[in-house]
Amino acid sequence: MLRPELSLPTHLQKMRKAWTWRIRMFQKGLNNLGCVHGTYDITSGTLKGVILTLQLNGRRQLYRFHANPDLFKIITPINIIKFEDLLKDHPNQPFVQSVCDGLRYGFWPWAETTHQDYPEELDLSRSECLDPTRLKFFAKQLSIEQHKERYSASFGSQLLPSMYCMPIYAVPKPHSENLRLVTDHSASKHSLNGMIDHASVTGYPMDNLAPFGEKLVAERRINSDLLSPHALTVWKSDIEAAYLLCPVHPVWQVKQATRIDGQFYIDRCIVFGSSASPAIFIAFNSLVTT
Repeated sequence: MLRPELSLPTHLQKMRKAWTWRIRMFQKGLNNLGCVHGTYDITSGTLKGVILTLQLNGRRQLYRFHANPDLFKIITPINIIKFEDLLKDHPNQPFVQSVCDGLRYGFWPWAETTHQDYPEELDLSRSECLDPTRLKFFAKQLSIEQHKERYSASFGSQLLPSMYCMPIYAVPKPHSENLRLVTDHSASKHSLNGMIDHASVTGYPMDNLAPFGEKLVAERRINSDLLSPHALTVWKSDIEAAYLLCPVHPVWQVKQATRIDGQFYIDRCIVFGSSASPAIFIAFNSLVTT
């Protein structure tokens, strides 16, 4: 059985536990049975973070972008024109447009990149030896991401000015031998998550199987017709690489360098490990499931 990395930070270990089933869900039900995404897209304001890239705080990063245009691209499989057309009758058009702008130009994670106590560039990539299983996993992920253009080509073994590189981990998925690549944006006192306005990224409604199970238990408690063995059919659809549908703005891509096998690459999409990623994805997905 594959064991977690011994050096996996505590906050990443806790992240795994948040998605596991809890015994208490079978001991009590909930009265609120609606899908939490149900009205989010109607009541939400715009994702104004996209507009923040026009501020002067991105001047150095914009220079790095224009000096290396092949490294920074907006990559998404979403047909944005068709997506906009399907949403033309949506009652919250400012919100729709802000999400489509994020898909078209890259989402901005509500970050301020000019903290005076932050270094201009920072390399927190890990150099310790990893076990062969994880080395193989990283190599395979790199090949997949480059094939889909979500990772850039290598730009060498040294960071370019203004770039940040956070550590990456191969984290076992719950109840599985499969691994997930997690980028630790909370690493160090100069973390990327420390740049983000957390008031703007908290409070986004999240659906997962744990509250779904609680809702099923609650529904069966109040509806006796659902107590028979075949009274209810439940199915689950999964969005493959869900976060990777959402690109980040080139100015933020400058901060998302990733080191694998001694070489640096640019990660062009939102990552598992950024405090802004759930907010960005839920904003997009609320329009998909509307």
